[in-house]
Amino acid sequence: MSSEFTRELQKVVNADQEWLTATKGMKLTAKFGVDGRYSMVEIMDGRMSEPRPSSLEERVDASMDTNYETWVRIYKGELTLQSAVMTGRIKFGGNIGALMRFQRAFTRLMQIWRSIPVEF
Repeated sequence: MSSEFTRELQKVVNADQEWLTATKGMKLTAKFGVDGRYSMVEIMDGRMSEPRPSSLEERVDASMDTNYETWVRIYKGELTLQSAVMTGRIKFGGNIGALMRFQRAFTRLMQIWRSIPVEF
């Protein structure tokens, strides 16, 4: 994910009422990795921080790691997130309890992700 994409994601997420409702009262650090390039955000009471570069080693509450091809297929709707997880194309890590509490918000995040125009 490019820095331009992650900044736009932050802007759209922080203006989305459904996201704000789903994450009210939550505190979570999350890392998203595509082909070994990571971005980290903090989510606190509905607000997402500005994404910043991260690394595989940086500890966070929850992480998602995949490759570019899988990311593109999910973004285009050719592959569901659930299928990608079940087939090992996406790996989640971190605190499973935190991930479960974040499930509704993550579903909304994926919808927002897909709404941001991207050139592949």
